[in-house]
Amino acid sequence: MIPPAPSKLLVGISLELDHSNELLSWATRVLAQPNDTVVAVYVLVGEESKKLESMKKKQWQIRQAKAHVISVLGEFARTCQSKQINLEARVGFSSSIARGLIEEAKSISADYLLLRRLANQSNRSWHRVIRYCFENAPETCTVLSLGKRERLPDSATIRETHQPSSSWVSRTASSVEKAYKLRNKEAGLFTKNCAR
Repeated sequence: MIPPAPSKLLVGISLELDHSNELLSWATRVLAQPNDTVVAVYVLVGEESKKLESMKKKQWQIRQAKAHVISVLGEFARTCQSKQINLEARVGFSSSIARGLIEEAKSISADYLLLRRLANQSNRSWHRVIRYCFENAPETCTVLSLGKRERLPDSATIRETHQPSSSWVSRTASSVEKAYKLRNKEAGLFTKNCAR
């Protein structure tokens, strides 16, 4: 049997440490396999500016974001090393979180894009990010969303764990089905198609 090719898992993290840790923990515990690469990305949102003051502020924000991403990944270094999972930290800069995530997914040829609903964002804003990612992710990239179950984009698939407050959504259910069956046979999950 030929081992599967290593996957790249892009994990969109936020400044909310608990949510970022939960998402990275799920990625490394459930989805990632030996030789896979987990890439944690934080997207800074802003407009391009030529002013020196604005450029200094942007540089400061990038340094702060890099420090945050590296510190979050630090908690997973030992686990990933023992599981032979590679870790990378990235900071993106875009006019919106959704565009930044898709740009990063394309730039690293991500196989998976994992997102988490952020508590400090409005539901409407979150749905726009999720919908944009579902609609614009490369065909080879499976989009997963973890968090509280809410109204989802059309033709999405939900998988619920035994914890009622946690679920995930996938744009390409068949590839997730295969990956999930291979990677987590003991999860005890069920699939349910969503209709509007």
